Amino acid sequence: MITPKYSIELDAAPASVWEALWTDEHFRHWTAAFCEGSHAVGEWKKGGKIHFLDGQGRGMCSSISQLETNHLMEFNHHVDIENVAEQPSGAFEGYKESYRLETTDNGVRLLIEADTMEEY
Repeated sequence: MITPKYSIELDAAPASVWEALWTDEHFRHWTAAFCEGSHAVGEWKKGGKIHFLDGQGRGMCSSISQLETNHLMEFNHHVDIENVAEQPSGAFEGYKESYRLETTDNGVRLLIEADTMEEY
């Protein structure tokens, strides 16, 4: 497992970036860049269970381990999903993913860390 880190400076308010990341319409738009049909189904609250799915009912089941609105969203990934059903184990089980917003003089910095397999 590796944990790539990404950051970008945006001339926007944290609330606007947060909305762009996590509202259904916007989430579907930005995640389509790496998986057409991507969407999320679940409870967007700390401890909430989220299914991250592609257009064919595949994906992963995760939970929200940290949530501070307009500041931090962290997921723990648990099991894979096939045909919209959770599987007994998953390739990304134990992996984490986080999205952090930091206010800057010009807007906000988005920092992303995502555990992944080296081949990805």
